[in-house]
Amino acid sequence: MLGEKTSDPVEKRQWRERRAREFQRDRDVTELQETAKAHREKIIARWEWDRADVWESSPQRIDCQLVESGPQWFISSLFPENATVWTGEVHESGQEGIHGSRWKTGAEWQHEKRLGPMTTPATWKTGTHSRMAENIAGAPYVVLDFDGLDGRKPKTPEEIELHTATSLALIRWIREGLHWELAAILFTGSVSLHAWFRSPPQDVLESLKISATELGMDAGLIGHPEHPCRLPGQPHSKTGNLSRVLWLQNPI
Repeated sequence: MLGEKTSDPVEKRQWRERRAREFQRDRDVTELQETAKAHREKIIARWEWDRADVWESSPQRIDCQLVESGPQWFISSLFPENATVWTGEVHESGQEGIHGSRWKTGAEWQHEKRLGPMTTPATWKTGTHSRMAENIAGAPYVVLDFDGLDGRKPKTPEEIELHTATSLALIRWIREGLHWELAAILFTGSVSLHAWFRSPPQDVLESLKISATELGMDAGLIGHPEHPCRLPGQPHSKTGNLSRVLWLQNPI
């Protein structure tokens, strides 16, 4: 009949194959999340990491103010002198001629008094004034933000203490069980711990991101090296407590 739409068998086959792939991907995601949730208690018990042991195992001694609270020292421990690094307030990005001063080399930041309160795990192209993904020169680190299992933030002192112990166990599991290279652990001044790891292969990162919430992490930070994260020695806006280093690699 004139004007009647004909069925394209190739198009129908491609549609069925696409739907099958989407269904399998959704099923794989669900299975990974359920597996993470089912095994996390065993992981936490197996990889318990006492805070005293964390400090003792740190390549740099944490019992001095320079290492524990020094933002300049933190930058120099993680980034090469010639790498361009951003530090500043979250809003200090995007305006040419105004915000460009928040991007300096690692060596230049050592002579600056005003750092932070935030930085990123990225290195940046020279001349950058905007913290956008296309301006990233490299992503040497991924920061895992441990803020509560299943997205529930701890509130009481008892919950915060349990959350810290749980987070440290999961960090140890990722380091020793999954063999990621740990670079730093930072207490943010509130309830969260930030674990800096050397960036793993992209497929490994995506796999962790899928089960991040079940493992107590903020999935939104994973795979976004342009996202700000806290430097040490900075007061938290809600608690007033200073952020501080718990574990730090030797300077590179």
